[in-house]
Amino acid sequence: MSVENTVDINQVPPDIDPLEVGVITNPLDEDFTHAYGGKDLTIPAGESKQFPLYVAVHLAKHLAEKMVRAENRNRILKIKDEKVRSEESRKTIPDYKGKIWEKMKELVETDSTFFTQEDERGQTAKDKFIR
Repeated sequence: MSVENTVDINQVPPDIDPLEVGVITNPLDEDFTHAYGGKDLTIPAGESKQFPLYVAVHLAKHLAEKMVRAENRNRILKIKDEKVRSEESRKTIPDYKGKIWEKMKELVETDSTFFTQEDERGQTAKDKFIR
């Protein structure tokens, strides 16, 4: 790696402005709980909650994964081991990344350009957040 292409980490802008907010809705008929920063956060069934956008996006990703996997349960259940099942679902479900991303956009309401922005290399947030 050449030094001339290196940028000081303090000069790299964050992917999500820490002041932006998002409202995430849980459309399920059960509460959704997931940890962020070591703290469990719960969105009651059928309700919406406002969070800093970076937290809303994190929760939306995990809620979207749960929903997409549930929609494709027949494909996933063919894989026996639970850990392998989680990893293999990405390969088993057609356009897994796209489905997760679209579901995330449905779950989070925000005025931010997070879901549409591109960086200087043409990479979108989808490319960075969904792996």
